[in-house]
Order: sequence, then C-alpha cells, then structure tokens
Amino acid sequence: MPDWSYVVVVLGTALALGLALWGARGRGIGKRPLEAVVFIVLNLLILHISEFSVYSESGGTILQGRYLLPVVPAALLIFLVPLARAPARVQTAALGTAVATWGLAAGVGLASALSFFAS
Repeated sequence: MPDWSYVVVVLGTALALGLALWGARGRGIGKRPLEAVVFIVLNLLILHISEFSVYSESGGTILQGRYLLPVVPAALLIFLVPLARAPARVQTAALGTAVATWGLAAGVGLASALSFFAS
C-alpha cells in the first residue's frame, strides 16, 4: 500500500476513537477500555520482542503479523464501549469516520494486491 494510506488510516482511526471518547466523557464508560489498552500494549510488546529475537537469531520470521489477530477484539472494545455511551450525533460521526477510513484502506489494499498479482 502507498505510504499516504497508512497516514490516512492512523489519522482516521485516531479521529474516530477521539470522537467516541469525547462523546462518552462523563457518561461512565468504566475501566474496560483502559484494560483493553493495557492488554493490547502488553500483547504487542511481548510478541514484537518474540518476533525480533527469532529474526535476529535466525534471520527468518515466525509470526509474520499474525499476533495482531488477538488484538482486534480488544481494539474494538476500546472503540465500541465509549461509542455506545456517546450521543447519537457523535456515534454517527465516529462510525462514519471509521467506515470511511477503513473502507479506503480496504480499497487501497485491494488495488495494491491486484496490481501486485497482475504484474
């Protein structure tokens, strides 16, 4: 995928999450999003270290990014719990931003894959 697409995905995701958290402020979202953030950070840290140690010792990779799969439910929890507490207009804006961002990422990714296999 082109470099600009990663910037768009990071900024769009941050905007959608920021809208959800902003909309839920003062509405009692509890500790679940914080616990999910801690889980994601620890999971990625441990598995990045594992991948790096295997790569530095043998020159090959073992996980190849598959360690991101268990993080997806926790990331959704971080987004959806505050979103459920936000007002309807904020929900619409946050979901619209997320759908547009990840729809663009899916389209660019598909175009990249098609371009790769077509050549």
